[in-house]
Amino acid sequence: MSTATVTIPQAMEAIANDPSQFISRLAAPTVRPETIGTDVSGTQFKGTFFRTDWQGLSVAGRSLVKAPGSAIKQVNVGLQDQTITIPLREAQTTISVPLRDRMDAKGVQSYEGQIAAPALTNAVMLEHEQRLASLLSTGSNWGSNTTTGAAGTYWDDPSFDVVQAIAKGTAASLRVGKKANKLVLGWAAFFALKQNPYFKSLAGDIATGFTPAKAAELISELISINLGPDVDRLEVLILSASQNSAELGQAATNAFINSNFAWVGHVAPQEDASLYTRSALYTFEAQPFALREGIIETVNEYSYTAYQAAQVTIVEPALGFCFQTPVQTPANYGG
Repeated sequence: MSTATVTIPQAMEAIANDPSQFISRLAAPTVRPETIGTDVSGTQFKGTFFRTDWQGLSVAGRSLVKAPGSAIKQVNVGLQDQTITIPLREAQTTISVPLRDRMDAKGVQSYEGQIAAPALTNAVMLEHEQRLASLLSTGSNWGSNTTTGAAGTYWDDPSFDVVQAIAKGTAASLRVGKKANKLVLGWAAFFALKQNPYFKSLAGDIATGFTPAKAAELISELISINLGPDVDRLEVLILSASQNSAELGQAATNAFINSNFAWVGHVAPQEDASLYTRSALYTFEAQPFALREGIIETVNEYSYTAYQAAQVTIVEPALGFCFQTPVQTPANYGG
């Protein structure tokens, strides 16, 4: 298969991230879609998945709720075919054969293990994180959203009741039959939430040290309904991926990929993720992430290539709620 390769210049220091802290796999669990025929253009795959058609839940204009005295004669539960295009993404860097051979001979730790492989992993995974942030923070992608833009509507405004806002957001997926179990916060949104007086009041006199786990505990109690002790509690994920966009040798330009958004919704747990399970979003992966080494003989260089065919995709917009630009002054929190 021919592939489109993006060559990364010798500027590995320009990538500032730690893929082990990325949240995209947690927020959008991985599913292998069915492949439809062959790849589309040499750099893309086509796949299919199935969106559950629950009468009265995800299909507008239908309802299982009947008028008093009437009876439900038939319930239709079906599957709708959905098609997705999955691009093959690659990133590549090189090192001269003589240089690496000299490094190996002197016992220097391998270039590919210490520099090339981590940098390429960062590049591909950061792009995956960016796609997730873009999907979650775009209000029109979801069945419900709210945009802040005036005094008394920002999470960092002491007069704004962020508890009420989160309750409204978590109700969106519950109305269509699924409990919210993920809250994704940009860096600024997380710290604005922790300092909001209404949120702090949930913890009473111990309103200190709001870790993501503590925030999740409080919000889980806030939105709890009687589903039993074993029900999944809400998980809080902080999207804090950053990027240095400067070229090698230039002054660093570090910034979060998106710090001013919040999203809450229902995501199928990884162990339940499938082509058929209802979820706000999934990562559909036609080719798992991998690294390979080759030799470019014409220039006497080794090439290291990272590649992956994966796409974060919204499955059910009704199962998510987007808070657009919830923080008025994200710079106050480093964002």
